Amino acid sequence: MIGILFIRKRWSYIIVNFFIFMSGLRNKVEHFLRDKYNLMFLGILLIAFIIRLYYFIYTYNQPLWWDEAEYMSMAKNILYGIPFDFNAQRPILFPLLISLFLWIGEGAVRFFIVFLPSLGVVILTYLLGKEFYNKEIGLIASFVMSVFWSILFDSTRVHADVLGLFFSLLGIYFFWK
Repeated sequence: MIGILFIRKRWSYIIVNFFIFMSGLRNKVEHFLRDKYNLMFLGILLIAFIIRLYYFIYTYNQPLWWDEAEYMSMAKNILYGIPFDFNAQRPILFPLLISLFLWIGEGAVRFFIVFLPSLGVVILTYLLGKEFYNKEIGLIASFVMSVFWSILFDSTRVHADVLGLFFSLLGIYFFWK
């Protein structure tokens, strides 16, 4: 009987804390949405998401380019043991990262290795522009990065370029903070 009361108190404690957390989260979201610059940033992020999603769907069944094929072959060698001679010019960490998602499918590799970091580049560009200068500069820079043709081109290919840019910006942001 005492154990059941303890469990009920514990669950009521968890439920109460969850609702307190959600009310605090709601207040933070409402405060975030009151700022016009944050709304503009969400609009830019939505535009970037729609553009990248369009090209992600449009290029989904395209054949692989040479670099992509080499990275994917290296990842298949790591994951499945398919015979492939590694090129000494290619980094080994990128195919290792690809092999973590390749067992799900090639679409998962493109989504997690290229699509999401491409959106992360837009977000980090805004955050760095806001930290270095002000919110207006962050908005302009993030808009430029959301429609820049080179980033859009590389965000549809399994290259290390967008992922490298994402981690570079992430490193600069954490160093600055």
